[in-house]
Amino acid sequence: MRKVVEQSVPLKLPKPASEWDQEDWEKYTEEVEAKQNMLTKLGVIPLLCNLIAFESKKAIKEEAFLVAIACLLGGNLET
Repeated sequence: MRKVVEQSVPLKLPKPASEWDQEDWEKYTEEVEAKQNMLTKLGVIPLLCNLIAFESKKAIKEEAFLVAIACLLGGNLET
């Protein structure tokens, strides 16, 4: 799910949104916010909260945190 947001920013060396510097994504703010808002409208936030709270597998929980970071990037007020 985090790829939905991450692929809206063309980087030479793709990396997770959690590792982006502001310069990496600030030119693409509108695209990033559009993808974040789409995920929010699809109900991703409650899903992430439940995964983080109740998932026992560490890898899934870590991925949920990475998706959450991608959804919160830039202080989007919708997420």
